[in-house]
Amino acid sequence: RAGRWRRRRRGCGPAGRWDQPAGHRCQPVGHIPFTARARAKRALERSLREAQALGDQHIGVEHVVLGLLDPAGNLAVELLYRLGVQPDVVRAAVLAGRGRAA
Repeated sequence: RAGRWRRRRRGCGPAGRWDQPAGHRCQPVGHIPFTARARAKRALERSLREAQALGDQHIGVEHVVLGLLDPAGNLAVELLYRLGVQPDVVRAAVLAGRGRAA
């Protein structure tokens, strides 16, 4: 929930007391800041959609891989082609590894 604060290993202290060095901020639970690139955010959003499509309640490595296989302006897909690997083959292997038919 947005109102709760994540406690890290040495975490945020109770009632505003800080156990972390100056400049450290606790983040709300569920908040993932995307400061680098919008492509990373889109890949994780696709990962979420893949997990939902497969009926899973979590986002695992397999969902992230499937999320990276979207061909629309995707560097990961371009790298696979350069390596001689077809994204459809990777997708089929990931789904087969889950015990489901591609």
